[in-house]
Amino acid sequence: MAWLTRFTWLLGDKYTKTNLLVVGLLNSGKTTFMSQVKPPETKMLVVTPTIPQSFRGEKFHFQALTFMAIDLCEVAGFGNPWEDYYKHCHAFIFVVDSTDRYNISEVKRQVNQLLTNPCVADRDLPILFLANKSDRSEAVPPLQLADMLDLKKIQFKPWHVHGCDSLTGDGFNEAFDWLGRQLRLLRPPRLSGAESMTIRSSASGNQ
Repeated sequence: MAWLTRFTWLLGDKYTKTNLLVVGLLNSGKTTFMSQVKPPETKMLVVTPTIPQSFRGEKFHFQALTFMAIDLCEVAGFGNPWEDYYKHCHAFIFVVDSTDRYNISEVKRQVNQLLTNPCVADRDLPILFLANKSDRSEAVPPLQLADMLDLKKIQFKPWHVHGCDSLTGDGFNEAFDWLGRQLRLLRPPRLSGAESMTIRSSASGNQ
């Protein structure tokens, strides 16, 4: 819970509703991340999309924060079953298994689909990429992962890649610090055009 308490403090207002969408491929570490972050006394809730398919997500609430985790997917004839949730989120946490080099191309494809989604494309949504299992010898380093996913092409959205271990929470402090600062800058009161451009150009994503 210490991570969430600090994160709320960084936001500057524990009463402002903040929806964080945790996304990634199946088995990337999203469930482990959610279990590590969720306070023990907080209940994990099951979420189903509006499209009548056998998909399940999970979410929990902490004060005004909502964390919701889903698998990125497309359904033939329906498209993205989770698109409605994109409309109401304030930031994405994209969990990547940094040891799974075989599926990096699929991760890249899903990143592209996310960025071009009409509910996402024109919004200043921070994207935190968590390079999960970064402590392992076979893991792709964050800098290299950013190159492999071609993240430098992202425009008008702050992004950052940070190594972590969802089993232990190692790396979460620094990752949440970055996300909290970005949300505090981008959330109301609305910024002027000059201030907004300064924020956009300062996003590095490489550390």
